[in-house]
Amino acid sequence: MNSNPRTKARRTGEESGAALVMVLLISFLLGTACVAMLTAAGASARNSTDVLSETKAYYAAESGIQAAVNALRFGGTGGGPVNYKTAVNNFANSGDLSTWLPAKYDCDGDGTPDRVRIADECTNAYQINVTDPDNSQSVLSFATLGAQFRAVNADGSFGPWGSERQFTSGTLQSTLRWVANTPNPTVLNFSAGNPTATATIGTVELINGPAGGTAMTSVTEFKVFYQLQVPGQPGWLILGRVAVDGTVTVQSSTFVVSGSEAQLCSPTCGSVYSVADPGDITATVSPKEPTRLLVTATGHGPNRSLKVLEAVLQKTPLNGANSASPFTMNGPCFEAGNPTNTAVFRAGTSATTAYSGVSGGGVVAPAFAFNSPCNLTTAEGWIDNNLDRNLPGTETPQVNPPPAYVETYQLPEWQRTPLQLNDKVQQYRAQAQYTGTYYNPATQKITNPGYVAGQTGPMTGVTFCEGNCTVDGDLGGGILVVTGKLTSLGGFGFRGLILVTGPGGWERAGGGCGRIIGNVVISPYTSANLVTNVFTLPPKYEITGAGCSGVEYASLDDLFEGENSALTNFIRGVAEK
Repeated sequence: MNSNPRTKARRTGEESGAALVMVLLISFLLGTACVAMLTAAGASARNSTDVLSETKAYYAAESGIQAAVNALRFGGTGGGPVNYKTAVNNFANSGDLSTWLPAKYDCDGDGTPDRVRIADECTNAYQINVTDPDNSQSVLSFATLGAQFRAVNADGSFGPWGSERQFTSGTLQSTLRWVANTPNPTVLNFSAGNPTATATIGTVELINGPAGGTAMTSVTEFKVFYQLQVPGQPGWLILGRVAVDGTVTVQSSTFVVSGSEAQLCSPTCGSVYSVADPGDITATVSPKEPTRLLVTATGHGPNRSLKVLEAVLQKTPLNGANSASPFTMNGPCFEAGNPTNTAVFRAGTSATTAYSGVSGGGVVAPAFAFNSPCNLTTAEGWIDNNLDRNLPGTETPQVNPPPAYVETYQLPEWQRTPLQLNDKVQQYRAQAQYTGTYYNPATQKITNPGYVAGQTGPMTGVTFCEGNCTVDGDLGGGILVVTGKLTSLGGFGFRGLILVTGPGGWERAGGGCGRIIGNVVISPYTSANLVTNVFTLPPKYEITGAGCSGVEYASLDDLFEGENSALTNFIRGVAEK
């Protein structure tokens, strides 16, 4: 056994400081762990702060989208409803709705107010930019189609329509005809410096025969379809007359198609005497109004956080739903294979019944439009025998202007075939199901369809009757769709669109003085028509009671624009950028 004390001391000295190294190592590891934990905690706190800031920025952007929708619907702080052309600052195609939104503030110190603050905080604010995703206002093209002429006899009756009208005296002959503008379609360009364009719509020419011409012996009425070359190909029926002295006049000097206003020559469009002296019909045309807007909202939150949302807004699902007449009856004179099922037109016999194609804005359209010549003939006979037409000297015409025949291409796109009409009906069905105004079946009478108590503006909802439907009241409005027979009682009044697709048509029973302001479309079809995509059922309209019922034309956009309804300026989609 070694018991030398010097050896023990030497060994103890060799182990001196080992514990300190271990302590330092452990302390370093613990310190590193603490730093990591503190760093993670700090990062988590910063992340939480960032998430909260971005969330606030996101909600600020959402508030901006909703503020834009409210401004477009109600006019915001700056007044009345916002025209979509104005919303995009016309040809600049970049609007901020500043006229209609709350005041903006200079939040970044550059001297330019640029943000709308929420709760008076620049770190809770938004910016709005509105553009036209379809670039609707730079170019517009139009065409004229299907010109027709007919004689206006001295007794007020009419001759048959034809593509031209001839006057003959012995070997002498003169022919009235329409010559479309060249090229057809015509392209118009617009800019900030040229907000409107003047163009020749077409020309009424008088062509003399080989042996010479002869005088026009009676007034000639003409019609020509003006059509925009845009999706849906909406258009307007231009009606006019050529007097025996050659003076050319148009019945309405103003019409609006998809927001594009055309001001025709007025009150006369010159005189037509010969090929060298035609009657040019000119117009001053404005661009079409955008039907969609792209609203970009930039939300600002704390810590310089930003969120950008884009929303596509559509003005109204009624875009393209207007008709070229207050009362359209689409279908043949009788059902093929069932000649006993015939069209019905009994538009009343009361001296106070009135049908007007003159809108409050001065636009003029045929009081009735038929897609079948024989139905037009039937209607003209009924009107001649029971109502006063718009004849010279008539002080209070009951049918003004006279009814007209329209080709399929002259109808709005959704009315041209059963499949297209069914698509529109399906849209209205889904809207009514969503709002709780879908009746299947309508077992009880519906009073004032579409009426909402307390609403200050016109009613704009959808009432959908699956099958037969009976209605009454004079406060209804919006869109009324009936897939069976529509029966209205008493002085039924309605503002908006009435669409009847059932084989039974529309019967107006009882007395009273109901006013229908807007558009009526009777276009029956069944599932069998969806297979062939051809209308085979005759339309039916009948007044069986007394009273002063009638129909007055109005643009659906004018009736519904800017009202308190989800049917106007609704959001089609939102995306985060």
